[in-house]
Amino acid sequence: VTLTPTPWLNLYGGYQEAYKAPQVGGGGGLWQKVDPRTYHLALSQYWQIGFKVQMPHFGFLRNFIFGAAYFHDRYAGQEINTTLGSGDTISANGTSEYNGVNIFLDDDPIDNLHVFANASIESAKYTSYVTGGVSYNGAPVPYVPDATFNIGTYYDILRHGMVIEPRVWYQFISSQHVFDNVTGAPSQQTMPAYGTLNLALKATVPLHLGGALGTRYVDLKLTALNVLNKQYNES
Repeated sequence: VTLTPTPWLNLYGGYQEAYKAPQVGGGGGLWQKVDPRTYHLALSQYWQIGFKVQMPHFGFLRNFIFGAAYFHDRYAGQEINTTLGSGDTISANGTSEYNGVNIFLDDDPIDNLHVFANASIESAKYTSYVTGGVSYNGAPVPYVPDATFNIGTYYDILRHGMVIEPRVWYQFISSQHVFDNVTGAPSQQTMPAYGTLNLALKATVPLHLGGALGTRYVDLKLTALNVLNKQYNES
């Protein structure tokens, strides 16, 4: 459902349910068969509400876009197959809930310059998780960061019919809990937060082929990720 009360404001909301078969492979390997005795469909119940503001011209802002949305996802009936440190494989069933906010921002403050940013804040918990006769209800879902954000900019340079676009952006990932492959359950241990600086250079080159073919364009792009060689996901 969407509503546009003014030319520059859009309000929206939505709800969906989806059933999903277990992942191919499970905890014992990519092509491991799923145990038919425990096979069942997982259920995702997802809803969100949000808004988007778009202002082509407003003071020093040009092509300004800003939005935010709150979301909730209940993922029930999960089949969680895990390979332990000993090599044994165990199965567990669980239900998890995800709640969070997504935010984004874009603008062209001056000619040919574009800036962007987006962020997410999220809470992910198991409302039901039992394995080995122990309940881990309320435990954090592993490998889901509490927060992420991405900020960057790029600039279009026109040279001899070519468009050269240098780009730089920074990505941040907050700390996240890890899975315990001894107990087969979520743990309170976390990996530290980290951020990476990334660079890219893109060139759009015109090819004048003549005749009916006219002009065609070729995009060339070079990307350098984690240019500061940040070490992350360390145990």
